[in-house]
Amino acid sequence: MRKHAIQELTTKTTPVQRILMSETHGVKEWLFSGYEELCLRGTPPSLEEGQQLGVKTVLKIWEAQQEMMQRGFCRLQCCKAVMDRIIKTKFEL
Repeated sequence: MRKHAIQELTTKTTPVQRILMSETHGVKEWLFSGYEELCLRGTPPSLEEGQQLGVKTVLKIWEAQQEMMQRGFCRLQCCKAVMDRIIKTKFEL
């Protein structure tokens, strides 16, 4: 039941909601998927998202985005391992 709920909520929530819910419900998959979506978006979090996430997290998202850009991240499967490593390192996952 829990696994099904996690899958359903993953598709029906924003990345910020998943990150915040992860902290309260202990679902590590939501942390990674939330950070991944925010980092791949290529734009900084909105003011509202930033207020919810906090300055430290917003800066880490920006740093991850910059690092991906500097490495020429192409968003294709070939670069997924690099992106995963950057996100896991930045957010200590």
